[in-house]
Amino acid sequence: MRWIFFFNGWGMTEDAFPHLSLEQVEVINYPYDIQEIKDLLEHHKNDTLYAVAWSFGAYYFSKLPKEIQNHFHKKIAINGLPETLGSYGILPKMCKFTLENLTPESLRSFYKNMDFHGNISKKFADIQEELAFFYENYQKPENPFDFAWIGENDRIFSEKKLIRYYEKERVPYQCFFGGHYPFHFFQNFFELLGDTKNDL
Repeated sequence: MRWIFFFNGWGMTEDAFPHLSLEQVEVINYPYDIQEIKDLLEHHKNDTLYAVAWSFGAYYFSKLPKEIQNHFHKKIAINGLPETLGSYGILPKMCKFTLENLTPESLRSFYKNMDFHGNISKKFADIQEELAFFYENYQKPENPFDFAWIGENDRIFSEKKLIRYYEKERVPYQCFFGGHYPFHFFQNFFELLGDTKNDL
C-alpha cells in the first residue's frame, strides 16, 4: 500500500488543510520527533512510502538522518527548499526582521501572503519559538529531494529563486498556478506524487 509522510511547515498543523482526506497520509508536524518518525517507519515497513515536504518542512526534512530519508521511494518538496535561508530562499535579514516583529497580527498578515485564510490551533508563543529556533540554529543542509513543485505566485519563496536552486541541484520540477499555500490547487495529497503506477 502507498503511504505519504507529509512534513508540515512552520507553525502548521492539520488545520491547514481540513478539506483534504488524510487517508494513507501521516502528517508530521514540527517539532519533528525522530523516535516517533522511526516508529511510524517501522509500522509502515511493508508499505511503499513517499515523503512530501512543504515550505520550511523541506528544510526540516533535509536535516533528518539519511537512514530516515532513505526509507522513502520518492522525496518531494513543495514551495520550499533545503537552503531555506540564503540567496535561493529567504534572506537572513528578512527572517530576523520577521522574528523580531512577530505578533499575532503580523502572523495573520503572513498567512495572507501565503494565500492561507484558515486558522491554526497552535499557540502563538509556540509558533514564535519555532521560528526563533530555526533562525538561531540554521545550518545549510544537502539536498535530499528528487522532485519539486513550485508555485508561480508564491510570495514567500520566489519562483525564480526556487527554479535556480533546483536547476543547480539537477532536480526535476514542475510549476503550478498557485501561491505558497498549495492546497487550493491540489485537492488530494496523492496528486503531489505524479505517476506512481510502477512503484508498487
